[in-house]
Amino acid sequence: MTSYKFLVYTNAAAGRDDEFNKWYESQHLGDVLSVDAIKSAKRFRRSTHPGQPPTQDPAAAYQYLTIYDVEADDPTEVLAAIGERTKGRISDALDAAPPSVMWFTEAGELRTS
Repeated sequence: MTSYKFLVYTNAAAGRDDEFNKWYESQHLGDVLSVDAIKSAKRFRRSTHPGQPPTQDPAAAYQYLTIYDVEADDPTEVLAAIGERTKGRISDALDAAPPSVMWFTEAGELRTS
């Protein structure tokens, strides 16, 4: 079994952030977390503070990030299970542009003394 961080970048449809966040937190997270391999999730909203550095990173176009903790042998099986659990249950408050997704595995541990 391998530990993964599954990062999902999303946007709400224009002007529908409140509806999007309500759906995401009250339905979508529950659907995704019902997949056995997914152990936890944490959501973030892109900061708008004035010190935010400019970037050319395409992920900067996204306003929301969810980081899932996953324990699995095969991430493609996890994606298939998510697809089954969420089939027909995606809100139209989710932007029509596809989310950006990335899988990460641990590369090392930093320690402070």
